[in-house]
Amino acid sequence: MKVEIITYYYSNNYGAVLQAESLKKFVTSNSNYSVTFSKYTPKKLFFREHYKPLLKKNIFHFIQSVKKYFAMKKWKKKNNIEKPIHNKITLNNDLSIYGSDEIWNFSNPFFGYDPFFFGELNSSKKISYAASIGNADIKKITSDQKSRMKQLLNSFYYISVRDENSYNFVYKITNRKPDIVVDPIFLTDDEDNNVANLYGALAGKEYALVYGNYFFEEEQKKIINFCKKNKVELISIGYINNWIKKNNLNINPDEFKYYVKNAKFVFTSMFHGVMFSVKYNKQFWFTQDPYRKNKLEYFLDYLNLKPQLLNSSNNLDKLINYEPINDNLSKWIGFSKKNLLNQLNSKRL
Repeated sequence: MKVEIITYYYSNNYGAVLQAESLKKFVTSNSNYSVTFSKYTPKKLFFREHYKPLLKKNIFHFIQSVKKYFAMKKWKKKNNIEKPIHNKITLNNDLSIYGSDEIWNFSNPFFGYDPFFFGELNSSKKISYAASIGNADIKKITSDQKSRMKQLLNSFYYISVRDENSYNFVYKITNRKPDIVVDPIFLTDDEDNNVANLYGALAGKEYALVYGNYFFEEEQKKIINFCKKNKVELISIGYINNWIKKNNLNINPDEFKYYVKNAKFVFTSMFHGVMFSVKYNKQFWFTQDPYRKNKLEYFLDYLNLKPQLLNSSNNLDKLINYEPINDNLSKWIGFSKKNLLNQLNSKRL
């Protein structure tokens, strides 16, 4: 039996590759199927992910971007992640799983509406897991797109999404009510990966981690003052923040998880910055990046985490009580696993 996952698996974004690998690991661990990624990736997206970050005038930023590029390339090679192709091919599997990630974001300039990610060129059984339209505005779908999307989505045997905006999109297009499920990173437990080069560098250190670069000046000052008060070092990973002395882009996805897992505090503007902070029960605060607002809204509401919005948190010393959060999250994870397993074990396969 062959299962193929259709998503943006060959990204240079830590969250994107980790969610793809987590979904693959869960399906592999809970079935006897051969599980692979569909290798198609749009050219514009590939350029945005791999080459655009290298186009820096600032020499320091350029060097850091090159370090990240090679760290990611080495990690992908080590994990046998095959390079993508840019030509669409007809899929022939026992099951195709679409998602996670913003594969249905029809308004993004780097990938946009691509019928391939809606199930075109695929006559096998199709389901989606935690697919998203990201920040796309449902009102801006053209009539031709709507007609084709409806036809393609109605060929799916099962649909699940990861946010309310995507739920509303599917319901409006198809009149079907998809399940809202957890991000794939919650489906699997972490393994002890080799991050030996970080053990010495971070051993015994208490640090606050910054992941993302969407922080207003007032928020930056709030973070700096908080770290001074709590006597913790401030470290930025994945992105250059000029207001932070220590910026480290020379890390791979396993090292990214290690940084988050061992941080005393986390400040983030990224979707998976929030996801991994919650997974590891970190004390965290987030900024409201308009691009990621729709993706995060449901998750934050469901787990009552909106008070962690940085610009509205006057008292950063008020810690998160994870007991009720973990209880609700555990039920949600159980719901998500059950529905995905039902599809994997379906007699139609």
